Amino acid sequence: MSRLLRMGICLVLAGCGGSVDRLGEQLADSDIEVRRESARALRELGPAAKRAVVALEKALADPDQEVVRQSAVALGNIGADAKPAMPALIELLEHDELAIRFSAALALQRIDPRNEDFRSVLIEAMQAGDSGAIMAVGELGPEAAWALAVLEQLARHRDPNVRLLAVRAIGRIGPTALAAEATLQRSMNDRHDGVRQAARQALDSVRGISAAQ
Repeated sequence: MSRLLRMGICLVLAGCGGSVDRLGEQLADSDIEVRRESARALRELGPAAKRAVVALEKALADPDQEVVRQSAVALGNIGADAKPAMPALIELLEHDELAIRFSAALALQRIDPRNEDFRSVLIEAMQAGDSGAIMAVGELGPEAAWALAVLEQLARHRDPNVRLLAVRAIGRIGPTALAAEATLQRSMNDRHDGVRQAARQALDSVRGISAAQ
């Protein structure tokens, strides 16, 4: 962790709101490394960085892709207080780079889970076998029921790690994913032990069986 990032976090944890303002100002610095580190520091602060929403929104137009990506993640970590930046994030869903589209999509989901603009990008990333996207969708829990059809497809993927993550994600959706029971039963016969174990746990979850039972 860089000195700038550590200082930004420590100052905010100490209650110095001015440090967030300072980090926001540094997002417009002429030094690319300062801009990157400022965005990363604000990302780590989560909701405590809400004073920098306007600066982070402006940073989404930065010529450096790392600044853009980290700023999008920072806005997502801020949550609902970052709603004013949603139009700019929606524009990023059309970006040439999948990594930026993905970061914007996750940010939108975290800011407003009821918004559906992000779904097509997450589906695109999952279908590309992106493990980060599959795990992120799984973390949505029951709110990821919209992704069930794609996850069932991925449960048949040639890559065992993709199959494993897809099965786990289905399990995290819980009873709402009961329609995928047949897919999970098939996965219990997967040639990879990790997938079989995950399928057993996922079946208990979608059937509403507590792990404590």
